[in-house]
Amino acid sequence: MISKALFLLLILIASILCAINIGSAEVHAWDEARRGINALRMLQTADWWNYRFLDQTDSFNTKPPLFTWVLALSFKWFGVNIWSLRLPSLLAMLAYLTYLWVWIRDWQNGQLANTVLGILISVNGIIGFHVARAGDTDMLFLLFLTIGLGELFRYLNEAKAIRLYYALGAILLAFLTKGVAIALIIPGAMAYVWRRRAVCQQKFRPVLLVLGTAIAAGFLAYLLCNQFGLATDYANGQKNLWQAMFLTDGVERFSNSEFESGYHWDFLLVALDLGFGPWIYLLYAALILLPITIGWKAFYRWVKKDELLVFSFLLFCSVGFLLTVSQNKHQWYPAPVYPFLAYALARAIHFLFEWKRFLVYPILLIWLVLIGFKARHHYHDQDAIRPLTKIWEDELLNNASVAVPNNVPQQLLFHLYLRNPRLQIVTGEASADLWLQKGDCPDKILGYCLE
Repeated sequence: MISKALFLLLILIASILCAINIGSAEVHAWDEARRGINALRMLQTADWWNYRFLDQTDSFNTKPPLFTWVLALSFKWFGVNIWSLRLPSLLAMLAYLTYLWVWIRDWQNGQLANTVLGILISVNGIIGFHVARAGDTDMLFLLFLTIGLGELFRYLNEAKAIRLYYALGAILLAFLTKGVAIALIIPGAMAYVWRRRAVCQQKFRPVLLVLGTAIAAGFLAYLLCNQFGLATDYANGQKNLWQAMFLTDGVERFSNSEFESGYHWDFLLVALDLGFGPWIYLLYAALILLPITIGWKAFYRWVKKDELLVFSFLLFCSVGFLLTVSQNKHQWYPAPVYPFLAYALARAIHFLFEWKRFLVYPILLIWLVLIGFKARHHYHDQDAIRPLTKIWEDELLNNASVAVPNNVPQQLLFHLYLRNPRLQIVTGEASADLWLQKGDCPDKILGYCLE
């Protein structure tokens, strides 16, 4: 009963941290503003199969459409505003935390599950930029991917076929959310499947059914894309979203050093520092001190007898290795392993509590400081553009279209739509009621004037 009450308190804290100024915090050009424009254009055109950016097909967005569909429905049901832009991610975060709590409670106990949740809600890699507080694909992807991994783990340890079917459905939804990003966990997941291969041999029929369904889903996605997708000049000549998703967003991102961010050998260390905060250093310390304290053989047995620790280790090695050798990555890419790092750290913390009870106080102090800093940061996160576009509101509401030059900041374009969701924004020399162009005027925004 106490564990459930503490879980509800943690969910409440997570909701508050995520919701602070979520409707007024800065809208980022990459990729919030673009996702928002894609979703709004879906509603305007009633075309749910193709991405559009302003008056053109969008050759930049190479992610599958599930998140854009969800975002378009959020705009339709709750209006076009920053709240509805980020609401799907907030709800996905709550579902993600709830699933993790149930999984770890069933595997271990409620106290350990609460420790894992406490760690996760205090890190920027979950409630922060590009994840739970952003109108982007990542939080929905993390929800489905974590459910898929959790159900796969439970199938391999409980031998219940229904778990495998749940895993397939969740992984397919993760793929429809962020495409080939699921490749990061495949080597680690397959290594664990091999470790538990006896279960697969005993339950061979559901394994075949799952594999057949996955192949059929792939062919169906290909046929739908070719049937309904518009021909678009993606990078390297790909003509539809299916090709671009694998070749541009997959092969190019992994192998081409000029594609986006470039290679950095220490990327994983830096990303874990930014996304997992001080907890990662506590985990490093635990991994050094525990073997010294209890002996290497005892430490090995302690890890080996907890299958979830083994699973976590294999997934971390998989994601860590692929991100290290990949030519292009961003600081939020390691997020799929954060719940597994949190689980490993929680196990170490509980081991230390059993050894020295007083250690609970410095750990709790670290958590309170992190929560306080996070709340303060979110409270002061304000969008600089939103109040400025208020001075253009009458013009935007009383006109049907506006022509814009190329390379206008995407967040400014999204704010034009916020002022008038029915607005038609056209590019180039097309005729329109209003013009947005570089200039020097009293009410300019980011160097642009509305005439």
